[in-house]
Amino acid sequence: MDYCRTPIPIDPTTPRTDNVHIVEPWHWISIILAGGFGGWLYWFVAHALPRWKLLRRPTMLDGCIMATAHRYLRVVHRVQGIDAPDLRDAIDAPGPVIIISNHTSAIDAFLIQCAARRPLRWFMAADMMVSFLRPLWKYEEIIPVYYDARDGRAAVEAIRHLRAGNGLALFPEGGIERPAQRVKPFQGGFATFAVKTGARIVVCAVDGTPTTTHPFAAMFMPSRARIRLVSVHKAPTATEGAALIETIRREIAATLGWPLDDIPLEHLR
Repeated sequence: MDYCRTPIPIDPTTPRTDNVHIVEPWHWISIILAGGFGGWLYWFVAHALPRWKLLRRPTMLDGCIMATAHRYLRVVHRVQGIDAPDLRDAIDAPGPVIIISNHTSAIDAFLIQCAARRPLRWFMAADMMVSFLRPLWKYEEIIPVYYDARDGRAAVEAIRHLRAGNGLALFPEGGIERPAQRVKPFQGGFATFAVKTGARIVVCAVDGTPTTTHPFAAMFMPSRARIRLVSVHKAPTATEGAALIETIRREIAATLGWPLDDIPLEHLR
């Protein structure tokens, strides 16, 4: 049997109730972007601004870099000792200062810098200064080290920097410890700098960082890193420098409970 279906007229002024609201992809994108911006704004106000104000080189970019690094170390590397008052006060005391430490991984420099409020100028092996980060090296005024005759310029720049009352940081082993958990022989440049400038020497010990075959891989591997203040030494005299180098090396080894390894790193032999 056929039925004749007569269309029911629809009043255009009556709102329809059978519509289903479809959320377009750009709606979700907008929500995610808005949430991300809100999270960044909270982080900036709560963490970046305070560090920006605490730094003695008060630029907003410094505050952002330091706050990001500090939070990253806290979350990924669960670092201990980075906010220790004794370490911070030793580094931040007025006057020229040289900070030295054993060298375990690529995150060591971040551990030391984030423990301080004052900016530190770093020595860095030239072959580790990858080209795509050149703007960062330039902004942070990194001093490249080549382990040859060209390093005379680096020494002159370091002494000039210290005589202006600033902070300098370096790893006297000359590279990352291999095998791990041993304290290698120290290069004596830091003692010479202290003799010539009257800078005090702040000694740190780092352990618990990731052990990797590629140095930069340590940045992304979770760990339980730790940084400790070992000692603070006044600037030595010219005759005290050599003895102080070995004294500091033994202090770090004793703090970490690691053996002394008298074989230099391969590129320093």
